[in-house]
Amino acid sequence: MKRKRGAGRWTGRGWERSVLPAEHGRLLDVSGGAHGQPWAAGAETLTTAEGQSSHALLVSRQRGSWRRAALPLPATATDSGLDALDTTADGQVWAYGWYATEEGGGNILFHRDTAGTWTTLPADTGLNWVDSIEAGEDGTLTVTGDGISRFDGRSWVRQALPDDNTVLAGIEIRSAHDIWAVGFHPDEELWRRPAIMRFDGKSWREIPAPQETGQLYDIAFEAPAAR
Repeated sequence: MKRKRGAGRWTGRGWERSVLPAEHGRLLDVSGGAHGQPWAAGAETLTTAEGQSSHALLVSRQRGSWRRAALPLPATATDSGLDALDTTADGQVWAYGWYATEEGGGNILFHRDTAGTWTTLPADTGLNWVDSIEAGEDGTLTVTGDGISRFDGRSWVRQALPDDNTVLAGIEIRSAHDIWAVGFHPDEELWRRPAIMRFDGKSWREIPAPQETGQLYDIAFEAPAAR
């Protein structure tokens, strides 16, 4: 019996499982999207007589089912995948990933505007890898990985951190002057030590975290209490 890859959706009362338009593969990121239309990103594994290959997978949920989005990958790409995804309330979508060709390859950043048109943006973040991406209300993008980098619409700038030997995963943009990122510091005694970084609009500083073995994968804030 073949197993269909699926995604879980919380209905308010329980989890609802839905089938994805990909038989084999995995999802690495998900975003709520606009108008109740979530998006998910990852890679589909394809098997042929020549062997296996990976193909970037981006899906959105429409009218009760997941539908695949066509991305403007290079025509010569033999393998590809998506590592990070974010959406905004007005319907924009960003998906960060990679591709390979017979001559080489590189990283790639896709952008879908409010009209549904896909384009590619500069993807040279200055990081060795990207775990998470988030768009701010001012149009900037921030990514985490083996550090933090920000995109102003034209170019990426790797951010100066209190400790350059920091690995970060989850990120939360509360405003242009209040950005948080979490992950870990490699530690000779503890192996990995939790790391919390905060940007105040001018610079990044470290927020004290428990001095124990562990790492943080994501961060979220509760909505302020109603008054």
